[in-house]
Amino acid sequence: MKFKHTQETKNKISISNLGEDNGMWKGKRVGIISLHQWIKYHKEKSLICEDCKKEKVLELANIDGNYDRNLDNYKWLCRSCHMKFDYKNKIRIGKGKSKQSVQE
Repeated sequence: MKFKHTQETKNKISISNLGEDNGMWKGKRVGIISLHQWIKYHKEKSLICEDCKKEKVLELANIDGNYDRNLDNYKWLCRSCHMKFDYKNKIRIGKGKSKQSVQE
């Protein structure tokens, strides 16, 4: 006979494996794509671009170029505003490359 966990036990197991308690947690060694996925999951999504205030498809933009888990360090921008922001702040240096990808 196979043992089955109750829903309460499943929830406790799930909660006990979140964040730093998870064996796969990389902390500061996380890649940019995985970090963006983490931010998307934890930061409330805006319905409008935070710069132009238009309803468009939005993406996360890093504000100061420091890729960390600080939710205040990101904002929701449309693609156009995101590119303008990155080039203006020299986060993106041309041909789709960021300073971060060039340094690695």
